[in-house]
Formats: sequence, C-alpha cells, structure tokens
Amino acid sequence: MSSSVFVIGANGYIGLGVAIAFRRAGYRVYGLVRSEKFSKKLLENEIEPVIASSYDDLGQFNDILTSSSIIIDAIGYQPKLSANLLKSAVQIGKLRTQDGKLPHYAPLYIFTSGIMTCK
Repeated sequence: MSSSVFVIGANGYIGLGVAIAFRRAGYRVYGLVRSEKFSKKLLENEIEPVIASSYDDLGQFNDILTSSSIIIDAIGYQPKLSANLLKSAVQIGKLRTQDGKLPHYAPLYIFTSGIMTCK
C-alpha cells in the first residue's frame, strides 16, 4: 500500500500543521481545500492540493481516498461529511480485503477538531 496521506481541511490551523508534519516524514500528502487560493501554501510545502468547492460528493476524489494509507479529517465534526468519510474508509478497507492483498489492511482514519485561520 502507498505511503500517502489525505488531509481534509489542509489549509486550517490543525490540518496544515498535520499535513506539513507528514510531508516532512516522507509521506506523499494530498491536501483537500475548498478554493484554489489555498493551493499556493500547500504547494510551497510540497503538499498536493485537491480542490473541491463542495464536500458533498466524495466520489470526486475517490481515487485519492482509495490509494491513501491515512485519511485525516481536520475540519471538525460535520454530521454528513464526517459520517461519509468514515463510511468511505470502511468501504475502502473492505475492497482491499476482497482484492486478497493485505486482508487486514484498511486505511487509518483520524478525526480531529477543526480550526480555520486562513482567509
């Protein structure tokens, strides 16, 4: 499995710090943000920006979710989104089991609070 991390809310106070720490540790890091204007800060830190104006459709970044070893929700509790992310992580684990590769392996899903500081 890849050594990649998908950070949802990568431009926030918590998300950016976590994304930078994983990148410095050698992980490939994808950072989900809602606007192109936040991409520059991510690119400066070698974090690959993923732009989604809405978090309602997880299918738009399903390939990244599926390939990531770690999924970090750094935007805080949002009932619909948080539930959908957890559900996606569970489904990804089941798919990996069906493939016969590392049957015990599912992505690590980490939920944090979220504090937005960037404008």
